[in-house]
Amino acid sequence: MAGRSQPQLGWGKSSVESPYGTIRSEWKNEGQTFDWTVEIPPNTIATLHIPCRPGKEPSEGEHRNLQKKLTPVKEGRRVWLMCEIDSRTYHFSVE
Repeated sequence: MAGRSQPQLGWGKSSVESPYGTIRSEWKNEGQTFDWTVEIPPNTIATLHIPCRPGKEPSEGEHRNLQKKLTPVKEGRRVWLMCEIDSRTYHFSVE
């Protein structure tokens, strides 16, 4: 899953049924902040690409242990932080 911070779009929301349950993604742009909530069903692993800005690390709410799992990925001018996550609901915020 990849969060796409598009300033011209205020928000996005999507879900899909998998063999293990519903996968959900919801994001919104508020000013300079990109908020992304991801829900991964039980017995599932997902790879996330979190948008970031130079010098800004995303906060992941109560899931602080993810910081050590983030791998920078550069795609043209865009920079992503990639990580593998297990099943639960996550909230990321990037300023």
